[in-house]
Amino acid sequence: NNSETYAWKTVGPAPVIMLYGSEEFFASRARDRIRAEFRKANDDVEVIQLNAKDYKTGQLIAETSPSLFGGAKIVEVENLA
Repeated sequence: NNSETYAWKTVGPAPVIMLYGSEEFFASRARDRIRAEFRKANDDVEVIQLNAKDYKTGQLIAETSPSLFGGAKIVEVENLA
């Protein structure tokens, strides 16, 4: 579908976004776009990168707990399949 091919050009921040497909190029462009849009709306942004194959119980809760310094967080999880 042609509209799906260009969806990465219009994706924006949301509570949960799943990027998938056979083309890493499009996923990386969408990821960059989401980060940039999120940073426009939030002064201080921390990017947390997790890998599902190495995930340990409670890691997501620990990583996303509120910080003394505040700030917004983007959590990116790879290898969910």
